[in-house]
Amino acid sequence: MSFRDPIRLINVGILHGVVTSTPAVRLQSVSKSYGDVQALDDVSFDILEGEIFGLLGPNGSGKTTMINCITQLADRDSGEITVMGLDIDEEYNEARKKIGLSLQEPQADLYFSVRRGLIYQAGYYGIPASRAGDRVDTLLQQFDLYGKRDESFRELSGGMQRKVSLIKALLHEPDVLILDEPTAALDVEARHDLWDHVRRVNDEGITILLTTHYIEEAEAMCDRICFLRDGKVLKIDRKDTIMQTLSQNKITFSFQDDIPSFPQGFPDHAVFEDRGEVEITVAEKDQSQVLRETLQILEDAQIDYHNFTIEQDRLENIFRRVIWDE
Repeated sequence: MSFRDPIRLINVGILHGVVTSTPAVRLQSVSKSYGDVQALDDVSFDILEGEIFGLLGPNGSGKTTMINCITQLADRDSGEITVMGLDIDEEYNEARKKIGLSLQEPQADLYFSVRRGLIYQAGYYGIPASRAGDRVDTLLQQFDLYGKRDESFRELSGGMQRKVSLIKALLHEPDVLILDEPTAALDVEARHDLWDHVRRVNDEGITILLTTHYIEEAEAMCDRICFLRDGKVLKIDRKDTIMQTLSQNKITFSFQDDIPSFPQGFPDHAVFEDRGEVEITVAEKDQSQVLRETLQILEDAQIDYHNFTIEQDRLENIFRRVIWDE
C-alpha cells in the first residue's frame, strides 16, 4: 500500500485548549443589512469556551460584519449577542472588556517605540502605569519580541507587526480573542510561527474566533468550523466530524493488464482505462470498511491488482463543495 498524497501536515484534529459546553459567545437570530444587501441573515450559533472556532467563507459572506456586530463596531438590525454571558447592549462596557480584537491590517503608533506604544495602549484599557510596563514586557517576551522593544513599528517585519497586533489585543487579558485574517500576506515560516503563539494563547484558556482565507490554517488550528455564504450559515460542526462525513477520499486500484469485470457487490467506481486504474470515492468514516470489503471481493474473485493508493481529501476541497455546491 502507498499513499499518493500524505495530507496531514500539522496536528489536524487536535483540541488545543480545554473546551467546555459553555458558550463564550452566543448569537441568536442576528441579522444585519446595508441597504439592499443582506450581510447577515438570521445567524445563530455558539462559540464554546476554550475552543478555536473557525469562520470560513468567500469575500462578501458576512465574516467581517459578524465580527463588527460582536464587537459593537456595527449595529445589527435584530437578534441578540452575548459575550461570556453578558448582553453586549445592556452590559456594553463589561462585555467589551471580555474581547480582544486583532484586525487584518495591524496598526500601531509610528512615533513611539514598540514598548512605549503598547504601554500607551494599555492605558486605554484602564491598566495603571504601575502595571502596564510589566504586562507589556511579559507579553513581548512571550511573543519573542522583547529584543525589538525599542524599535519602531515600521522597522518590524510583517510577522512581527502581526505579533504586536496580537499583544495589543491581549493587553487587558480578554476571555475571547478575535483574529481577523491574522496571517494574511505572511510567508510560510512567519505563518507557522504565529500559529504556535495562537495555540499557546488558546492553551492558556482564551477562546479564539478565527477568520481566514487560508483553509489549511483552519485545518491546522480549529476545533469547530462554520461555513458562511451570503450572510447565512451553511454548515457548522467539529472539524473532525466535517472531515469524516463530507470528505471524498479516493481509493485507487491499478491493474497491470486490462481492467477486469468486477463481481456483484463491488463498490461504485470510476474507470480510467488509459491509466489502468479504478477509483472508489468514499467518506473518511467509511474508508476502512469499504477497503476491507473491496479487498475481500477481489480475493474471492481471484482478481489480481498491481497496487492500491489512498488519497485523503482536504478541508479546502470540502469548503469549495459546501460553499459552491449548496
